Amino acid sequence: MKKDLDKFLSLHGRKADMISVTHIIDEMHYYQARGGKDKEDVKCKADPYSIGVTEGFYLEVVLDGVKVYGSTPSLSQLPGLCDRLVDRAKVLKPYQLIDFTHQPKLSVSGTFCGQPRTTLSPRAIQDTLCDYSNDLMTDGIYTSEATCFQIYRETLFVSTHGVMTDQEMHGSALHLSATAEKDGETQTRSNGFNCLQMMLEDQFKEASEDCARIRMQALELIHADNCPDGVMDLVLAPDQMYLQVHESIGHPLELDRILGDERNYAGFSFVGLSDIGNLAYGTPLLNVTFDPNVSSEIANYAFDDTGLMAEKRNIIKDGQLVRALGGYDSQYRCNISGVACARQTSWNRAPIDRMANLNIEPGHSSFDDMITSVENGIYMETNRSWSIDDYRRKFQFGTEYGRLIQNGKLGAVVKNPNYRGITLPFWHALSHVGNADTQKISGTLWCGKGEPNQIVRVGHAVPVCAFKGINVFGGAA
Repeated sequence: MKKDLDKFLSLHGRKADMISVTHIIDEMHYYQARGGKDKEDVKCKADPYSIGVTEGFYLEVVLDGVKVYGSTPSLSQLPGLCDRLVDRAKVLKPYQLIDFTHQPKLSVSGTFCGQPRTTLSPRAIQDTLCDYSNDLMTDGIYTSEATCFQIYRETLFVSTHGVMTDQEMHGSALHLSATAEKDGETQTRSNGFNCLQMMLEDQFKEASEDCARIRMQALELIHADNCPDGVMDLVLAPDQMYLQVHESIGHPLELDRILGDERNYAGFSFVGLSDIGNLAYGTPLLNVTFDPNVSSEIANYAFDDTGLMAEKRNIIKDGQLVRALGGYDSQYRCNISGVACARQTSWNRAPIDRMANLNIEPGHSSFDDMITSVENGIYMETNRSWSIDDYRRKFQFGTEYGRLIQNGKLGAVVKNPNYRGITLPFWHALSHVGNADTQKISGTLWCGKGEPNQIVRVGHAVPVCAFKGINVFGGAA
């Protein structure tokens, strides 16, 4: 394919000041097995698995400072698309809002290959998921589910500036859940969606232990009291913390959102350009980094989709906001530094500012240290629901599993635990950040944004964290 794209650029590259083309192949594999009381004495069967594949070309043209883009599923249509984009740039020149004439040229080329593809056959994956779904079933469990997603992406980017990036990125997500039932009430316990960039075989190694824990905790929840209401200290496990970071740090710091590009759909941000470098986002314990180079996180890559080299960058340092999540074009628009975060969901979408791997750096507290420090509080695991306003300011989250903390000790299990807050006061209530032993890697395959909509994978490595004086509430009528 590289020879074909090089030939295209050699024949048509002089029609504009800069032309770049990206060839993108995406695959998504989906597997699911389910069990339930309607199938007593019959082992669960896997649903038919599905595979989706898309392939095409994304073309970008810069002419006289005007940047335009388009896409096509066919290599043979690239010349015609290029001519149309050149004509479009000429028509748009009198109306351009941003002049890209002096945008710095990218110059670094390279290749990247993430984790290898799984060696397991589709039948072996289905059989394993059936085993997990059956393991989750026991007396008191009403339904069980074991679901697996596998993603594969290949991208080849070339430009008339001589830049070439060739990347392969793979990942998987394994979801296990059990729903207990008693007197018409149900409670579901799960492992969340454990999204990682690693071979599926490695994910399966830990799943058997997860099944036993999930089954036991679902039964605990169905017999537990509701979470109490009140203001108390809150300790959050990594499988809840990752979404807290995602929604109340990641999204409000996306530079295109700060600039207003997303306000009609995904929303705005309470953060302004003047806050970058000046805003105290949280206590000095809060250190957040952007790092696509972490190999086991789901958004691991060497270059973003504009060809910008990915490097680890501080976003929040000792509680202070030092950098926004802005890619190649957004950085130029604002004349501020950013990160390599311009990403596209497929060949027929333009790259926009997205989170990649956004992590909280470990602190110095052990899990026992955090629990011991709490006189009256609650520990929560695994997100169940969330809501946050268009400015990413006010939020509430619901979790699957809670345990009360009294006088420095974990106590009774409670069901329907929820908490609410306001972003800056919440992060200024951060009292402990767990050490590396408490850190866990997770993420999502379905971060949505953009018009038309784009879904991308996002990774988060976060430790257990504790907060003082948070509004907690339960599900009692």
